Amino acid sequence: MSKISAVILAAGAARRFGRPKQLERWPTPTSPTLVERALMLARQTTVAEIIVVTGNQVEAVSAVLAPQIAEESRPIRLVFNERWAEGQGFSVAAGVEAIAEFSAAALFILADQPRLSPATPQALIDYFEQWSETGEAIVFPTYNGKRGNPALFGRPYFAE
Repeated sequence: MSKISAVILAAGAARRFGRPKQLERWPTPTSPTLVERALMLARQTTVAEIIVVTGNQVEAVSAVLAPQIAEESRPIRLVFNERWAEGQGFSVAAGVEAIAEFSAAALFILADQPRLSPATPQALIDYFEQWSETGEAIVFPTYNGKRGNPALFGRPYFAE
């Protein structure tokens, strides 16, 4: 197990989408919800703990995640972001505040990336652990020359 915390951002209203994306089932109506997929993805990595930041639809998100939380041996905590409607930055802050003291970094996973492979966040973790002795690193994937998600921030950047 690494000394890295996963923070799943699942608090938004998805105003442009028209309904909460984190509760959307994809690709079929019988598929897991997007927030379930994000949690499954985090569970396939070597993170030491998983934090799910909720906001909009907190009761529904909590209920849909309950079975996965019950079967996981690592700590999984749901954190309610009271300021979720004010933007994703408040969810990031709520997640960082909930991270365990032992954690050297936070891996931020968006709940609305259903095609994300578990290999991507694990590659970020592996890179951070191999190359960042001081923890002063921000690691992210790129695609066609553009930065993407998930992103991993070393503890020295938590205050920012």
